[in-house]
Amino acid sequence: MNCPLVFFLVFEKQPLLALPPQIAKMKIHSYLKVALALLIPATASAQKINYTEFDLKNGLHVILHEDHSTPIVAVTVMYHVGSKNETTGRSGMAHFFEHLLFEGSDNIGRGEYARYVESAGGALNANTTQDRTFYYDLLPSNQLELGLWLESERMMHAKVEIAGIETQREVVKEEKRLRIDNQPYGTLFQETLDHAYNVHPYSWAPIGSMEDLNAAQEADFKLLQNVLRAEQRRIEHCR
Repeated sequence: MNCPLVFFLVFEKQPLLALPPQIAKMKIHSYLKVALALLIPATASAQKINYTEFDLKNGLHVILHEDHSTPIVAVTVMYHVGSKNETTGRSGMAHFFEHLLFEGSDNIGRGEYARYVESAGGALNANTTQDRTFYYDLLPSNQLELGLWLESERMMHAKVEIAGIETQREVVKEEKRLRIDNQPYGTLFQETLDHAYNVHPYSWAPIGSMEDLNAAQEADFKLLQNVLRAEQRRIEHCR
């Protein structure tokens, strides 16, 4: 049985009627747009993608999709570790750790990870949600081995050091200011989570709070690194 999903958006401390009519009207329209976006299902049909999947002896699950229309290759890795693995008082650690894994490894110098990809004419990035962390490297098709090597270094030999922690702490804090704190209605997602969950890691956004980001210590990331390495449900995609 399918049950309707209803969102109650009650974030205003000041009644809308107490505001000037034009401002109140703008706010109501904004809330209605959010509600419609959440409640109306997408009508576009999904594109069929042919792929093969298999498990390697080391436990990695591979999903392979071949498309020869362009001479590029995408090496992407998904870890089933996200903000759900965090504890109260240490929000934002998974996303913070995502940043740290660009800092280098035993065989890649600090700051050189991006240089390898960009020097080959590629692009790279990552993102973290409540449930997973996702990395990708887009490269010319003759650089597949480079992409696989870079991700194996990140997976097996990543370095977590004080210099990288302090650098990325400020990077993550600035990301939070830019994308959330200084954006109109930027806190809507966090407010929604606050109202939806009481005692669950889903009650905070993956970006975390400024207080927790400032309080993060090296030991916190060492612990998360152990969780990441113990995670057996890694998925590697080569497209």
